[in-house]
Amino acid sequence: MKKYDSYKDSGIEWIGEIPEHWDLKKIKHTTYVKGRIGWQGLRSEEFKEEAESLVVTGTDFIDGKINWDSCYQIPIERYNEDINIQLRENDLLITKDGTIGKVSLVKNMPKIATLNSGVFLTRPSTNAYKTEYMYWVLVSDVFKTFYDYNKSGSTIQHLYQYVFNEFNFTLPPTEEQTSIANYLDHKTSQINHLIAKKEQFIKLLEEERVAVINQAVTKGLNPNVPMKDSGVEWLGEIPEHWVVKRIKHLLSEPLKYGANESAEEENLDDPRYIRITDFGNDGKLKANTFKSLPYSKAENFLLVEGDILFARSGATVGKTFFFNNYKGIACFAGYLIKASCDRQLLIPEFLYEFTNTGSYNNWKQSIFQQSTIQNIGADKYNQLKIAIPPISEQNAIVEFLKNKSSEIVLIITKAQQEIELLKEYKTALISEVVTGKVDVRNEILN
Repeated sequence: MKKYDSYKDSGIEWIGEIPEHWDLKKIKHTTYVKGRIGWQGLRSEEFKEEAESLVVTGTDFIDGKINWDSCYQIPIERYNEDINIQLRENDLLITKDGTIGKVSLVKNMPKIATLNSGVFLTRPSTNAYKTEYMYWVLVSDVFKTFYDYNKSGSTIQHLYQYVFNEFNFTLPPTEEQTSIANYLDHKTSQINHLIAKKEQFIKLLEEERVAVINQAVTKGLNPNVPMKDSGVEWLGEIPEHWVVKRIKHLLSEPLKYGANESAEEENLDDPRYIRITDFGNDGKLKANTFKSLPYSKAENFLLVEGDILFARSGATVGKTFFFNNYKGIACFAGYLIKASCDRQLLIPEFLYEFTNTGSYNNWKQSIFQQSTIQNIGADKYNQLKIAIPPISEQNAIVEFLKNKSSEIVLIITKAQQEIELLKEYKTALISEVVTGKVDVRNEILN
């Protein structure tokens, strides 16, 4: 992409040089900025399913637009209390609390609307800029860097109006603002489309991985093997030579609850205290959540390679974690249940893969339907039925899944890396265009 013919120093470190004919302006000299200040005492019970006015919150922002369907609604009296924050078509909103700097254009208002707390309303107070251009300035790293520079190490995430007012932004001529906004609309839409396709590809790969696990662990690797009815509704048909057993008959010791202790220490010489939150989405232990328990409190709850932990309550109820490849000693928390397999009957990898199948999920749902409280204790886990093949076949299935999963994970990882590169490219492109590092005036959009 071409550059402009001549540049000048902007005088601002994170903006750098800008085209010679561009200006710099501050928000306070160009922009009407209002937040919900004088509107006191609004209570959540005043939000209605149907009322005269919408009220917009930062959580209603989706990809630069307002999801009008998710907005709360309030009576006209509340709307009329503050005329300063009554929205107009083409206003620009920016969040000042929570996730700072989320931006949304006000388009296609279905009816009158106003602001909830945590959001600034902005609109040009002069003819200096077009709102569509300012949108791209505020979503760029130029604004993010400005905010990070000015928050002065505060742990409170808040965009103060006096800080926002001092934001310096690049100001090209109006015609160029339109070219820039149109170009970035077009290019980011293309990039977002590519990202969405790759995300869909990853979703399909993950579905394939689940299907492969489900087939191998509940039907085996031989598609021509004779089948029989398992006698268990959520297991369905299984290979004729497999047997169905309850988990309690496949363990080397009874299911065991973890230590009901509070771990605050970080002593590397003591056993690591493992909680549900210590496992990442990849099933591996996180390095940055280490907590330890004195050995005297942990000695009855130690883990060994191959132990499987079942979550018994909370948002992760029914989820399982495979304890392996940990260098050191560890124990486990009280809201986890340990299963140690009798390896002459059941190898732990096979049990763990079973807990990733649709059959296991169907079993969990059947448990939840029996109770209003989503809790699965050791008594219920003991009754879980699993169809198991001979040990040699279990090993073959586990090895097959290990290789197949590695192939799929490798492809997923590559796609995720490509998504990150596309996101980085989009971020860099926006900043380069709004600071004039590239000239898009004559770019052909196709």
